[in-house]
Order: sequence, then structure tokens, then C-alpha cells
Amino acid sequence: MTKNESQNNVKLIIILVVSVIILIAIIAFSTYAFFTGSLTNRDPDESNSSLTTANIEFTMGDGTIKGNNLVPGDSIVKKFTVHNKGTGTITYNILWNSAVNNFVNKNDLVITLNDGLNEIISESDNVIFPSTITSSQILKEGLKISAGETKEFTLTITYKNTDQDQSADMGKNISATLGLGD
Repeated sequence: MTKNESQNNVKLIIILVVSVIILIAIIAFSTYAFFTGSLTNRDPDESNSSLTTANIEFTMGDGTIKGNNLVPGDSIVKKFTVHNKGTGTITYNILWNSAVNNFVNKNDLVITLNDGLNEIISESDNVIFPSTITSSQILKEGLKISAGETKEFTLTITYKNTDQDQSADMGKNISATLGLGD
């Protein structure tokens, strides 16, 4: 074997090894992205709600949002946390996983959401409690959380007191579960 053939064989082996390493890296990172970006819904029947998938964790004290026998002016306040256990910033959505809404005038149930520092959804955004749903629906999309950060959210659902006749909805019930998605 000549010196040129030997050098060509070494170059070919190096190119082959580097190609295999790049292929392995691409497969590893695409799999990592799939598992960190996929969130599963929690069990709505649990008394405590805690969702942990890959690098993000969602926790709500008693799991379900409930409002029974509501009258105008009533508010339901729920706190929940989102914690990024990973090493990079994560973008996520807050979802209604399920909801039951027996109200006739659905616009009378107004949503606000804040993270302790910022009002994420304000009353002027006119976000209303969803009609009865059985599949996930986005409440707020495109939220970001930095590595190691924990955000505590406060969700408030207010049965607003209007000048209209609200007797059709007095004493009605609502319930819902929340979760995260990508």
C-alpha cells in the first residue's frame, strides 16, 4: 500500500467516524426535544394536582376549580405553580383540560391571571370561563420560564355583577381542571 492510499484510508475513516458521531448527536437531541416538549394531562380526579414531565412541573393545591351556587359578585381564586427543573428556558401553554359550565350568560364569568409580578390576563381582555369542554383548550399560550425558575400564578374567576337580570344564572355551578401543554 502506498503512502497516498494509506492517507486516503485514514481520511475516510475519520470522515466516517465524524459522520456517525453527528448522526448520533442528531438522534439524541431530537429525542430529547420530543420528551421535554411533550406534556401529559394530569388525572382530574386526584385531590392534589401535580404534573411533572421532563423538565417542567405544574402543581395546584386541591386539583380542581369549583364554584357552587354562585351569585353575582362571587369570585373563585386558585393558585398554582409552574417550575422549570431544566437548564434552558421553556415555552409552554396553560390549558383548560376540562370544564363544566352551566351558566346561560357565559360572558358573566370573567377570568384574570397573574404571576405575582405581571397581569397575564386582565379583566379588559374579556377572557371568559369556557363552555363545557372535554378536550384541552388554551387559556394562555406562549408563556416562558427560565431554567430553575418557579412562578406562582393566581387565577381568579369572577361572576360579575351587572345591571341586567342575572336570575337565570344565580346558584349555578362551574368546575374545571388546568394543565400545561406545548
